Amino acid sequence: MSRLLTPKEIAERALRKIGAYSINDTGADAEETSEALFWLDMIVASFVAKTRAQWLVQRDITRALTASTASYLLETLLAADMPADKVYYIIGARLRYSNGDEEELEIVRRAKYDEIAQKTSSGTPAMVYIDRITADQKLFLHPVPGVSGFSIVLTLVANAPNMTASAGGSPHSLRVGWQLWLAKALAAEIGDGPVRRLRRADVDAMRRDAAIERAELIPADQEYAGDGRTAGWGA
Repeated sequence: MSRLLTPKEIAERALRKIGAYSINDTGADAEETSEALFWLDMIVASFVAKTRAQWLVQRDITRALTASTASYLLETLLAADMPADKVYYIIGARLRYSNGDEEELEIVRRAKYDEIAQKTSSGTPAMVYIDRITADQKLFLHPVPGVSGFSIVLTLVANAPNMTASAGGSPHSLRVGWQLWLAKALAAEIGDGPVRRLRRADVDAMRRDAAIERAELIPADQEYAGDGRTAGWGA
């Protein structure tokens, strides 16, 4: 089995790619490693905010819907399944019928939800709006189910791990196959000024290489997960 690296080891591989850490050195420079870890943390956070990251996807959470109820407090709805730090993204929602059949629910943004004149009209739910702005964060259904028997299935992604924790020594949540992309992407970032100022052509080449690696990994990662569903970032 391939070795699962620590964030620090990924940072060291990136430092080596930009010439900041020679194979003959006894160790990478501590300040340069610390700077690289900050950039690594930002790369992972940015990726999770933009893309369905299968390594952070929690198990689906299913909750029964109450007839004539248009909104639910997220904290109450998730209950014990709420991540410990209460930081998460809802990336998918499905309506489950009493016979077990499911349909995708569209996760809409505020502007589209505000366009609905009759927000409490009764019917089979087709969309959800997730309000994360107010203190009492809520999930709104439309139309509102007039009868019982429906359930909602939510797919949550937890917060990205802190790649700087324990000076990069804490384990991360990524699958082993993503480590090469991280090292390549990190090398491009820290080679663009934070640690070394490489030639623009060299940095651009590393960015292209990292982008190709990432593009090849995303569909493979979704296939590995086995459900094939995709959904827009909704929370």
